[in-house]
Amino acid sequence: METQITDSNITLGSLSNTLLKGEDPFAKAYYMPRKPRTNHLLSVCHNWLDRERKNLLDYVGEQEMQEFDEMFMYEILHELDELYKLWLLRVKLPIDIKGGFIPFFYHLAVAGTILKNVKQSTTASQVAECCIKYLHEEGELFPIERIDFGVIGNERELFKEYVECILRKHAYKTKNPSLYIEGSTEWLSNLHRQEVLEIELGYYETNRIIFDNMPSASAQILKDYVSAFFAHMLRHTQVEEALYNRIDEFFHYKDLETKKRLTREAIQNLSIPQLNKNGRPSYREVYEYIRSRKKIDPDFAKMCQEESSAFVCRQLSDIFGWYVDDNSLRQYLGRKQKYLTIATIK
Repeated sequence: METQITDSNITLGSLSNTLLKGEDPFAKAYYMPRKPRTNHLLSVCHNWLDRERKNLLDYVGEQEMQEFDEMFMYEILHELDELYKLWLLRVKLPIDIKGGFIPFFYHLAVAGTILKNVKQSTTASQVAECCIKYLHEEGELFPIERIDFGVIGNERELFKEYVECILRKHAYKTKNPSLYIEGSTEWLSNLHRQEVLEIELGYYETNRIIFDNMPSASAQILKDYVSAFFAHMLRHTQVEEALYNRIDEFFHYKDLETKKRLTREAIQNLSIPQLNKNGRPSYREVYEYIRSRKKIDPDFAKMCQEESSAFVCRQLSDIFGWYVDDNSLRQYLGRKQKYLTIATIK
């Protein structure tokens, strides 16, 4: 729709008039359901790109035109932020799948990546073009290799939001009140947790084909998040053996549990260095303990790789029950630097 400016012969689009009046073009969209609100975003973006820029420039002048651009940039980025926080942004998937954690997580990672990128844009038109290109299910497929999974943030919070928001909607659609969730996932009863796992496993069995359409590195990251989600839901759940076996078929939790148990037992069997009768420690024995534990405990080996010898000595003091002196250990190792990792101990 076009609006005639009463004191001029210039014809401007309705979006131009909205912004000229200092109004928010997204104000009426705030209480819309997901799909109409997303459609409104795309409509505003189209209107922005289709605006009569020359007419508008003649009407407001160059300086006001720049302010006009900045106003629209602010409003559209604010709306994108809101849609992202409400889990409302959707993108095209590599294959046609619906429901479950995989598309939810994929939408979130891609939308977050796009939002991060557009905040670095220099013009409102670049933002509008990106929205039209990617931020809807009929758009172009965002390059999978460019997805920044780091935008996800706290995975525990992500899992809680997913269970609360997405599965609550599923419960409403299926008229199954047993899936209605109050508060966090910690509030779910054992029966409700099993119901959630049953539903998610069904989705996963159908949707895991998506991994075949992704680069191996991206697919592995997505698999790891899905595995972590199932582990999150299994925690504190007395799950029926048949269901657990179906889940374990994909994620091999039994193998992981066995490996962790064997690691704990191997650590417990390590010989703890003792003080001699004069109350003096043997740093040769400390060295042997570090070397042996690094071979069987990946977390300990990672600590030795990334932390200073002073930090490691503090941890060892707690384990041994006596003070492990950083200077004495470094002297035994022949090191002189004040801050030196002990990653070289084989």
